[in-house]
Amino acid sequence: MPQLLLYGFGLMIGLWAFVSDLRTRKIPNPLVMVGMMVVVLLQILLTAYQGQMLLPLLGQLLGGMAVPMFLFPLFMIRALGAGDIKLMMVLGLILGPKATFWVLLYSLIFGGLLALAVFARHLGWRGLWGLFLTAGKGLRQYPQMQQTFPYSGAIVAGYAWVLYSQLL
Repeated sequence: MPQLLLYGFGLMIGLWAFVSDLRTRKIPNPLVMVGMMVVVLLQILLTAYQGQMLLPLLGQLLGGMAVPMFLFPLFMIRALGAGDIKLMMVLGLILGPKATFWVLLYSLIFGGLLALAVFARHLGWRGLWGLFLTAGKGLRQYPQMQQTFPYSGAIVAGYAWVLYSQLL
């Protein structure tokens, strides 16, 4: 039961970050930093409540700290923003390494679907099909497609999917 509080807090932080990302295209640093501190504090309290030693807490911390290692290449090619990576770190601190891997995988799937929706909105389904047939080579002729979209929505969707399918 106390674990549900932690999962709900992660969902709240994720949704708050998504709303901010929609409005300003930025995830505020104070939100993710406070989120990290609260999650670590709740993990310590939860570990103490369950009467365990702090060893399981190290696994949870590993889940959050391993995230930048996998997402940094996407940051370098400007496919992800730093706020997205920090949001994933907060969610990784909640879930631990195994479930964080699944959140990363599902968020990539949801992000791809979101990108298809953005492409279809700008190009129409016929233009999207033509883009698919040319293997994306014609993308440069559409300067409006060089835009970004709030990827935090895909991260929150991946987090919610993992909570629903694996943990609850």
